Amino acid sequence: MTTKAQRQQAAANRIKALSHPVRAAALRYLNTHGSGSPGAIADALEEDITNVSYHIRRLVKLDCVELVSTEPVRGTVRHIYRPVHGHLVERDEWTDLPEDVKKSNLIQSGEPVFQDFNAALEGGTLGKDENFSVIRLPMRGMDRKGLEEVTQICERAWREAEEVPERCLERMNDSGEEPIKVSFSLLAFEVPNF
Repeated sequence: MTTKAQRQQAAANRIKALSHPVRAAALRYLNTHGSGSPGAIADALEEDITNVSYHIRRLVKLDCVELVSTEPVRGTVRHIYRPVHGHLVERDEWTDLPEDVKKSNLIQSGEPVFQDFNAALEGGTLGKDENFSVIRLPMRGMDRKGLEEVTQICERAWREAEEVPERCLERMNDSGEEPIKVSFSLLAFEVPNF
């Protein structure tokens, strides 16, 4: 369990991370893919690897990503990083972000949700058994307080779900089961009246 001071520091660090486009894009890449090397990120972003490596080191110092493994590759060492947090920005941090960072964050965070859905649909994993959930609940006649309540429900569910991978690792260490990739998305937002 983290303290309020730790959560505030993490929030400040994420805002610093998102204030530079390469850091923000690298962090989005890692949140989307789960892990990656500076080389893979540089290729995906079409950026110079030296520049990406510098920004990955900054993300490590900001405690937004961590080194998880190294592997020898043709006389050098590939470093693999993963995000420390499974999200980019918490609700109370949002107002401190510049408008262009907000829009970019929304686009870059939303696109992987649709990509994951399409990949699961095309790959036959979506609906192959009872272990899936796709819920859409249009909510009409809501007030601002109702929207706030729904977003708080999403945040509680996210915090609970965030603890599941650690339990999975413990079980898989005992069982030897191979890991699977799961996409978990929660969305709650106001929709314009047309």
